Amino acid sequence: MLENQIKDLTEAINSLTAAVLAINSPAVRRKAAPTEEEKKEVPLKAVLAEEEKKEVVTLDQLQDMCLTISRKDPTMREKIGEILAKHGGELLKNIDKTKLPSVKRALEELGAL
Repeated sequence: MLENQIKDLTEAINSLTAAVLAINSPAVRRKAAPTEEEKKEVPLKAVLAEEEKKEVVTLDQLQDMCLTISRKDPTMREKIGEILAKHGGELLKNIDKTKLPSVKRALEELGAL
């Protein structure tokens, strides 16, 4: 009788062990659903990236902005050059097209000063 109970307990332990291993397997494991707060939180970088994707900026627009700013205040030419260098080039044509919206924002900030 005691041997039968030990045998039953061993089988139960083995089946529980198999069930736990199955739950922890990568195929079954799932990420917990995000809470309402987590759903509302959107990283700032993601928001900025979305804005940049939507905004179409041309080299002509940026060139006009640079000319307008430098004509208004010739001392800003150096700061314009710093902005362009920060974004990857001494000239507008050398800057990666994906960075043009951020260049535009920086020039807008400079023009507002």
